[in-house]
Amino acid sequence: MPSPVRRPPRNKRITQKVRPPHERELLRICGLAAVRALFERDPGRVERLFFAPVLRGELDACCQELGRAHKPYRQVDSAELARVAGTVLHGGAVAIARPRPLVDLDPAAARAWAQDGKPLLILDGIGNAQNLGAIARSAAFFGLARIVLADRPDQALPSDAAYRVAEGGLEYLALYRAPLPAAFRPSGTPIVSSAPRSLEGQLRWTLPVSAQLR
Repeated sequence: MPSPVRRPPRNKRITQKVRPPHERELLRICGLAAVRALFERDPGRVERLFFAPVLRGELDACCQELGRAHKPYRQVDSAELARVAGTVLHGGAVAIARPRPLVDLDPAAARAWAQDGKPLLILDGIGNAQNLGAIARSAAFFGLARIVLADRPDQALPSDAAYRVAEGGLEYLALYRAPLPAAFRPSGTPIVSSAPRSLEGQLRWTLPVSAQLR
């Protein structure tokens, strides 16, 4: 009787379960402009949507997007919106969304952007989240594509307040993080700085630099 043929074991693909974000890690993105920009740029990040009755027509496409993804959306009154948003400055719409991870800046890529004449906005020690949002709103309006945030404890990071004030601008910007000034050595093209005490004179190939607003 012939011996049974031994088949090689199947390669079992090891899959790691993706941990769903904790509620504390989620952002509350408020305001019609910010919510619509989020759905336009990255709707997969949205977990839930709450909105006032007056904005139902404006957000109908967003509701349909969530419905296709089997994610909840609710029309609620102003008091409930304030509770969900954590502020009365909710603008009638609140999207509960996963944050975007900050990417470590590649100095070689930054040098290439400078050589191509593409400005790189560096925020060194902008400690107020609302200031960060206002700068992001202006940067997106003027067509900038990238912002570098200083890797330091007092640097404001994207937060509920920053997204609210940015009014959708943060969705149109690539965000990076880098230790300053070490990430911008060696030298290259000139820089423009808003404060002599910041990076000007140390970095010579990055455009432009902003220091703490006071």
